[in-house]
Amino acid sequence: MIRRPPRSKLFPYTTLFRSGVLFGVGAALIVNVVAHFPIYIQPWSVLLSFVVCTVTGVFFGWYPAKKAAQLDPIEAIRYE
Repeated sequence: MIRRPPRSKLFPYTTLFRSGVLFGVGAALIVNVVAHFPIYIQPWSVLLSFVVCTVTGVFFGWYPAKKAAQLDPIEAIRYE
């Protein structure tokens, strides 16, 4: 059976993601209108930014968790 994370944990992340996308697209449109500077959002740049952010988030979440899992719990609490 596949366990899904509760919605209460996913809501803040999806809200931040959506607000970040809206902010970025809105900022590009404002720069385009105010400065008359052409802004072109390429699909490959969106994909690249998603991949870089995903790899960074997974690495910096996984690496400390892996190190912590290898510690003896009593010793880890003692030196904290």
